[in-house]
Amino acid sequence: MTDPLIEQLCRHEGFSKTPYLCTAGFQTCGYGYNLIANPLRLSAFELAGYRRTGMTRPQALALLIRQVAELRTTLAGKLPVWTKLNGARQDALCNMALNLGVKGLLNFKRTLSFLELGEHQQAAEEMLQSKWAGQVKGRAIELSRQIATGRYA
Repeated sequence: MTDPLIEQLCRHEGFSKTPYLCTAGFQTCGYGYNLIANPLRLSAFELAGYRRTGMTRPQALALLIRQVAELRTTLAGKLPVWTKLNGARQDALCNMALNLGVKGLLNFKRTLSFLELGEHQQAAEEMLQSKWAGQVKGRAIELSRQIATGRYA
C-alpha cells in the first residue's frame, strides 16, 4: 500500500471479516464500513451478502479506497479551507470524516475556523477538547498532531 491515509485508516479502524455492531450501534464490517448508512450506495444484493457472510480483506480494502476517494471529493466541495491544507492535514480531516461522517466533521466548527485562519496548533488543540477525542483517544491524539505539524507521525 502506498497511500498513507489508507494505511492509517486500516490501523485505526481494524479489520473484521464478519459484521458487528460498532460503538454507535450500527452494523459494520471490513475496515469500519457502515452497512446501515451504506455511504457508497452498495446494491441490496451486495449488502445482503456482506451482512450474511462478511467480506474478505481485498473486498474491504477496495471499499475503503472507494470511500476515501469519495470523501476527498466531498470534503473538497464542502470545506473552503480544503485547498489551503497540505495532504497530511487533508488526510486527517478525511480520517475524521470516515469515523464521524461528513456531517459530524462539519460540527467541528471551531477546529475548522482555526484551520481557515491558518492556526493549525489551535485547531489541533480544539480537536482534543471534543467528546470524539474522549471516545477515540489515541486516534484523536495522532490526528491532532497531524493537523498541528502538517506531517504524518
